[in-house]
Amino acid sequence: MSEQKVFVLGFQKTGTTSLETALESLGYRVYGGDKNLMRYENEEDLKKYISKTMENWDAAQDMPWPLFYKELYELYPKAKFILKYRNPDKWIKSVVKYFASIRIPLHQKIYNVPYAEGYEDTYLEV
Repeated sequence: MSEQKVFVLGFQKTGTTSLETALESLGYRVYGGDKNLMRYENEEDLKKYISKTMENWDAAQDMPWPLFYKELYELYPKAKFILKYRNPDKWIKSVVKYFASIRIPLHQKIYNVPYAEGYEDTYLEV
């Protein structure tokens, strides 16, 4: 297991899964999305959960990890942070094509709308 943590900060449909595959091929143990991160209202409890979770992993990627970049940096200031960015117009088209009107509880909590299709402006704002 690597002592160097890596956090992939990118929203869905920005190439995070491809980067996960690359990290795994380099020997990193990569943890995916974790909806439990969204349940913590107390920052200290959130940090304890992150620390406990990351004991067994070298890297993390997928939603909602990017939303907690400040906490991740406070816990792991020497970690590598990889920002995955995609042109917003191409990103929202991909999101709508992939998720359309599917109700995904994690997305509902992040974007505060029922689904992507018809709420593109809200997704882009977030």
